Amino acid sequence: TGKRLAVVEGYQIVDQLRQQYPGITLVFVADTKQGMAAVLNGSADMFIEQVASLATTLKSGQYPSLKMSLLAELTEQHSHIGLFPGVKNLVPLIDRVLATIDETEQQNMYQKWVSLDLNSDTVQYQPWFKYLVIVLSIVTLVAIVILVSSRRLNIEIQKRAKVEEDLRFMASHDNITALPNRYIFEDKLAQTSLAHQRDKLKFALLSINLDGFKVINDKHGYHVGDKLLQRIAVLLTRHLKDSDTVTRFVADEFVMLLNQIETKEDARQVAENILSTLKKPLLIGDVSITISASIGIAIFPDDSDNAASLLKKSDQLMYQAKKVGGHQYKMS
Repeated sequence: TGKRLAVVEGYQIVDQLRQQYPGITLVFVADTKQGMAAVLNGSADMFIEQVASLATTLKSGQYPSLKMSLLAELTEQHSHIGLFPGVKNLVPLIDRVLATIDETEQQNMYQKWVSLDLNSDTVQYQPWFKYLVIVLSIVTLVAIVILVSSRRLNIEIQKRAKVEEDLRFMASHDNITALPNRYIFEDKLAQTSLAHQRDKLKFALLSINLDGFKVINDKHGYHVGDKLLQRIAVLLTRHLKDSDTVTRFVADEFVMLLNQIETKEDARQVAENILSTLKKPLLIGDVSITISASIGIAIFPDDSDNAASLLKKSDQLMYQAKKVGGHQYKMS
């Protein structure tokens, strides 16, 4: 009662339903497919039809969400057997055989027929479907494990590559200023000497020593001194061309290599610019520091055509500048 029941218009059961079940709302459809569609689209709660028609339609697989309920006694149904005209003499024999089948056996026969008709195509595939689900689950699990392992491996590879890169940088750079270290600089100096000697070009070496650095270190501590060296390294780098190099040689001494200069005046100009930059106070944390420098300038090949001798010459000139008060440069 209160339900909407779809039924094929014109069926004899329509009158019976109207008389015996007035509380049911009838929804008339043209055929079985329309009845199934009415249930699917929600315009009817159920659809009533002959077992054979419903079984055949459901067997097509178009309505996987629907199921059939058998509410009538199957023994009330009547089946018919068709025979070719040439064997019509068998009819009396068949009738006699059918007469020997009781109602219980008839019901078993109908139930078996309905079961086979509805499930024969689906039941046989159910085990395979279960196996497929299991296999897909295993494959998915394996894929997830591989992806997780691969991701972890990539992370480890990236970490190792970063460590190796850091080690290479530490081996070739000063640990405080991050400038190329002394060994890299000496190698660059040797290569530069060979190239400039071959091409008959000049280059300059500037030995730069900070005036009064030890006093600042003792007064404010090593952490301030290290930060001051870092700031000086940045300031010196600003005066370089792309082909030039500067290194922290020892303690508070830096050495700058100026490639392919035209005249001594080019090196002199760089030294004056450095001294001018250092006149401005530097703020290290909350400490204001004023620092100066003594600079020695040696020119290749005017002062020497040997890398080691040239480096020694610029160092001697730097100490001459320091002896006369510092904050100046000397060149021969």
